[in-house]
Amino acid sequence: MNPSRKRPPTLVHRLVYGFMRLFFRVTGWRAIGSLPDAPKFVLIFSPHTSYTDNYLLAAVQAHYHFEGYWLAAEKLFKNPLLRGFLLWAGARPVERSSPQNLVEQYIAEFEASDHMILGVAPAGTRKRRDQWKSGFYWIAYGADVPIVCLSIDYATKTMEIGPMIEPSGDIYADMEPIAAFYAGKVGRRPARMTPVRVAEGISIPSYSQRKAS
Repeated sequence: MNPSRKRPPTLVHRLVYGFMRLFFRVTGWRAIGSLPDAPKFVLIFSPHTSYTDNYLLAAVQAHYHFEGYWLAAEKLFKNPLLRGFLLWAGARPVERSSPQNLVEQYIAEFEASDHMILGVAPAGTRKRRDQWKSGFYWIAYGADVPIVCLSIDYATKTMEIGPMIEPSGDIYADMEPIAAFYAGKVGRRPARMTPVRVAEGISIPSYSQRKAS
């Protein structure tokens, strides 16, 4: 049963995910760990350096028998045919010009849902950046749901489910176990890997301060 959408998987979903499970085995990838028994969480994945990661994420969904929503670059949705497929597969477009609205939107969706998994690449792009974007953290904090870590390690061909973090509002303290988990994990294009850290001087955003009061 689909934990994050109201309808059960269709026959087409089952066929696609069956193919992805076969792809997973044939290409030599393996999965380590298991998803938590939690009805709602933010699933972060890193390193994110290549389009290939998207196919591996589909294999992860097939392996763990879940369907979630994945945030993807808005430009991928410009082609009408591709847009239809991406929406069917659970991808959601990200408008990078309004990150605060995005956080508020998904906090509201989590609060309105009994079951929901939201996948986010905190680097925000396949290119190298100085640090991660912090939106994933504030979505989880504002919605009072945990953060679950997923690594994609091309060096060992493993995808691993890591620690579950209950966001406390102290983003720097909470980033420590996250950074420790991703240490040594290698993306498909290592030169594009973004360091696992967030910008200095971040304070609790206004849309999440209600939890701190």
